[in-house]
Amino acid sequence: MPQAASSSSSSVPSILVDTNIVSGLVKGDLPREQAQAVVTIVEMMQRSAVTLAGTTVMRDELNKIPAPHRSLHIAIADTLRTLKTASGVTWLDPNSGAVVESPTYTSLRRILPDEPDARMIAIGEEHRQNFFMTDDRKSVLNHREQIASVCSIKARRPTEVLAELTRRST
Repeated sequence: MPQAASSSSSSVPSILVDTNIVSGLVKGDLPREQAQAVVTIVEMMQRSAVTLAGTTVMRDELNKIPAPHRSLHIAIADTLRTLKTASGVTWLDPNSGAVVESPTYTSLRRILPDEPDARMIAIGEEHRQNFFMTDDRKSVLNHREQIASVCSIKARRPTEVLAELTRRST
């Protein structure tokens, strides 16, 4: 298996942002307390207290939004580092030429109902992100214990991420 790349410092918490956070901010349907937590976390990013990232999966999902409604989504996504996968999902075996699937991705596919969520979390795990910040209770958060059983990234709502970050700093 190819070696995982590290894009986060162990002293600065790293947060992978789910597409539904971006869309929720743009559409105004992210619950108020969650939106306020996101604003506070962005302020922490501006002080270099945390890092925020999206993935190529987010870009693919945002590109499916009709063009007249896409620009604000892209503007927010452009403020995030974009994590790309070298090995988080699949790769070619150099000896056999067969496509090999990451064990983490394979496990996440069995747990999560939506493939893009599994791919995004596998990429986040590859890049050693601490949190996967989402408000997707049905497809992700309801499976957080199972996610924790296969990888170290923590699926959390924005208020939960903020609470954990606050506990770390005190």
